[in-house]
Amino acid sequence: MARRYKHSLEEIAALILHAAETIVIEEGYAALNARKIALAVGYTIGSIYMVFDSMGDVVLHINTKTLAEMTAYLQHNQSKNTHSALESLAKNYFDYATQNFNKWQLLFEYTASKNKALPPWYQQQLDSSFHVITSLVIDTLPNRTDIDSTLAVKTLWGGLHGIYALSVSHKLGAIDGSQRDASRILLVRSFIAGWIAESDKIQKVK
Repeated sequence: MARRYKHSLEEIAALILHAAETIVIEEGYAALNARKIALAVGYTIGSIYMVFDSMGDVVLHINTKTLAEMTAYLQHNQSKNTHSALESLAKNYFDYATQNFNKWQLLFEYTASKNKALPPWYQQQLDSSFHVITSLVIDTLPNRTDIDSTLAVKTLWGGLHGIYALSVSHKLGAIDGSQRDASRILLVRSFIAGWIAESDKIQKVK
């Protein structure tokens, strides 16, 4: 006789994701496994694979939620002033990562299978998040037609992420935690100064 479940498949999926996220938050992503999730929700390990393709699928669903939360957090206290807006964006990113460290770590350190394309729903969230970040950066800067603005935003974002990642890595040459904020501000202000200087040059040529 087939096993009868107390919850619908949608409810089981929600229970599994909640349990998995809780494990990540409380114990870190290294502690996340099917057995621990099954014990937390009161179902068999097989029940996980009844509603998710794999543990990787579970992780991508958690990361999708994290991306959405982080993107919303980045938009807090935004100003139309260039310096204030970009410094606020950078500070918000660091604050979110610090307050949600284990979820942030899972988001950036989990590696999906290279032989399998990302699910459309996950790629859509990635694109949506980067669109918001791009808008937050570009909308506060003078217009420039001589540079790929998307590449510029990716470069700035990569620098900010690198500073934070190095500050928590505890590896040789890493940025000390006490230098993290100063490094963040220096990067953002240097980016703005360089952007505006080049914009002024273009305007003078015209």
